[in-house]
Amino acid sequence: QKLLHLIALSKTSIDVIMYEWRWYKNDTTSDVSLINQTLLQAHRRGVKVRAIVNSAGQMEQLKAIGFDVRTNERGTLLHSKAIVFDRSTIVIGSHNLTNNAMRSNIESSVVIKNDIIAEQFSNYFESIWQS
Repeated sequence: QKLLHLIALSKTSIDVIMYEWRWYKNDTTSDVSLINQTLLQAHRRGVKVRAIVNSAGQMEQLKAIGFDVRTNERGTLLHSKAIVFDRSTIVIGSHNLTNNAMRSNIESSVVIKNDIIAEQFSNYFESIWQS
């Protein structure tokens, strides 16, 4: 619920870096589907949604929706899981955007509302985005 709230409050940008991100076409009521739908609504209202994901398959699926997506081109495994909202709030932790992460895994993530930390992570995101 907190993630949905942060997405809904976003005004300019949402930057996602995610190891696994699923889009469940046939399961519209799962937590991940609700997150995806809320991200799509943010995108449609003009929030810039960018993502760096681990696989080309995930990238193509998210690009088809209209998000600006890239994969990690550094030749190393992208294992980060974080979302930055308007360069001022970050959610970071172990959760992937998958039903398993939300329903059955033991996961932990935190919300950090700190401009300095969010800016540092935004710079980290940009360094991967530009490579």
